[in-house]
Amino acid sequence: MDYKEYKLNKVVMTGVLVFCGAFTAFGQYWTGSGGKGMSIAVLTPEGRGLSAGQNYLPTMVQGVFVGDFATYSAIQVLDRQALEKTLRETESGIYAEGGDVLKLGEITQTGYIMTGSITKTGSGYAMQIQVADATRKGGGATKASYSGNCTIAELDNFSGIRRASMELLEQLGVKLTAAAKTKLSGAGAAEYVQAETALARGIVAQRSGTVVEALSYYYQAASFDPSLMEAAGRTQALSASVQNGNLGEAVRNDIQLRSEWIKVLDEARAYFKAHPPYQIIYDPRLAQGKIDYTRETVDINFDVYLHWTRAGYQVYSDLMTGLGKTGKAEAWGLTESPLSGLPDDFTFSAALVNEEGKTLGAVHDILSRYGNRPLGSRTSVSFKDVNANEISGKLTVSITTVNGMDAETAGEQGYISISAGDYSGIEFSSGRSGGYSASYKIKHTDFKLSFERGLAILHSYNLPVEELVVPGTIGSLPVGVYFYQSGRPPKEITFLDGVVEIDIALASSAYHAYAKYTTFSFSLPANVTWVVTDYDSGRTFPIMAGVTDQAFAGFYNRNGKKAGMYTFKKEKWSYSPKR
Repeated sequence: MDYKEYKLNKVVMTGVLVFCGAFTAFGQYWTGSGGKGMSIAVLTPEGRGLSAGQNYLPTMVQGVFVGDFATYSAIQVLDRQALEKTLRETESGIYAEGGDVLKLGEITQTGYIMTGSITKTGSGYAMQIQVADATRKGGGATKASYSGNCTIAELDNFSGIRRASMELLEQLGVKLTAAAKTKLSGAGAAEYVQAETALARGIVAQRSGTVVEALSYYYQAASFDPSLMEAAGRTQALSASVQNGNLGEAVRNDIQLRSEWIKVLDEARAYFKAHPPYQIIYDPRLAQGKIDYTRETVDINFDVYLHWTRAGYQVYSDLMTGLGKTGKAEAWGLTESPLSGLPDDFTFSAALVNEEGKTLGAVHDILSRYGNRPLGSRTSVSFKDVNANEISGKLTVSITTVNGMDAETAGEQGYISISAGDYSGIEFSSGRSGGYSASYKIKHTDFKLSFERGLAILHSYNLPVEELVVPGTIGSLPVGVYFYQSGRPPKEITFLDGVVEIDIALASSAYHAYAKYTTFSFSLPANVTWVVTDYDSGRTFPIMAGVTDQAFAGFYNRNGKKAGMYTFKKEKWSYSPKR
């Protein structure tokens, strides 16, 4: 027995399997057993004729197949991270051919193995997919297969992949309902498509050893779809690796560790230079300015904002945390910021167009970043002396260039995203400013608003309301909420989808305010980061003094950070699905 065979047999005897089970209600997407009792490992299809920029597509296709089989059947699907670990430990490679199927069936402890290829064609892509019976009894025989073409758009929106999933599931004996067929006949939800695509890009980047790029994509995937547990798991694992400062088990001494940090920081500077951790969001609402009655012209104004991206800040924060934990940045001579290659100002051009498509005005201006501080900035832009006689119907404003690059190209190449945002309800105190520069009104209650770390953060002080509904986004940014309470808190708070961070700081006197309520409830989206702090002492504290194991943050985490209603009653938290 050679070393490779020994490792294969060892995994068969001692390996622990982790499966993704079907997570929909039984009978919603299938009738009968739905393939219960079957198990499958979905391998990455081979990519043929793909360019370097398309190298993530096979991994993306694999991810969609994993999700479809786990959602639309009762077939047990081997968790992709567990599959990767098994293949890595056994040196089995990524693909299976011929007799390898039976051995892979033993290695992965699954009954079926999915393999195949995706080939670039002149008009799109061709997919060849096979599902083989990997049991000794099955002998590696093909049990289901798919051969078909799809356009670029059908691959990008997953409709071409889901079509293949439907055929393969039916060939494997899964009786899909009309609801399942309808879903598998269409495109994936936008958030799911964005998340799976970013996740695939991250996996490929991590395999090639580019930590910063991988982590950035993982954070993006987790933000696009918080329910995508693989994205959350990969993000947490890689983030922890960076934050602990060690950068991997292979690092054995101080010299190696310094070399690894040099490599990662150089990568970060190159990545951030090509993909600045910022986004430009403009307010499409136009305001009338000065009128010149003699010349029959008018100034037209609008606002533009420069904000950190949430993923960009998280990657930057992980790097700085990890480097700080080494305690050796200065001794190593690694004090240069990962953002050192970025310009201080982002120059942009904007155009004002009337309903007939005629350009009525153009303007050039700048958005300044606050060095390495994670604050947003804002500038008011004015189209001067617009001919009033040419203003007809609806006027449209758009950003046309950024740092000399066409705006559409900048977005497509991942240099910087540009989008319109809804800033209604926000009152700014000045023109160019960041930090605590605005207020936001909810139910006649004023919140202080700041733009930090890729979030729109609402700061509240002793809210005088019984019930409160907090929006999920403000100005297209996800929301963070900081409550500072020294008295009675709101009785019920609903946080809409999009809220990603909540911090409640309570003075000691507020302990008793909670106890007075018969019921105290939070309606939450999934995967919110929750922090509870006593600002009198600076310590994290339980909702009820002396009941440490019933602190809300702990209960929420133990409950899997699920979306839904969390209720505090009789000194105890309970959960029910979102109503």
